[in-house]
Amino acid sequence: MSTPRIAVVGASTLIGEAVIEELRSREFPCAELHALDDERSVGATVGDADRPLPVSPVDGFDFARADLVFFCGRRAL
Repeated sequence: MSTPRIAVVGASTLIGEAVIEELRSREFPCAELHALDDERSVGATVGDADRPLPVSPVDGFDFARADLVFFCGRRAL
């Protein structure tokens, strides 16, 4: 089995940031790690200062580019 490509939708939420932190702290092998969120967070970074991960828009993301996806959405207002 090849190394998975991972996407985290809702990456800038508390849960999304915790998922990314946990993946990195456990040194979970991944070929790619995509931080995705809505337009409110696009352009921000998540993760620690040593390895910031830019947040990309979830709209238009080709989910064929990911083998494993974590959905960490926020509550609708």
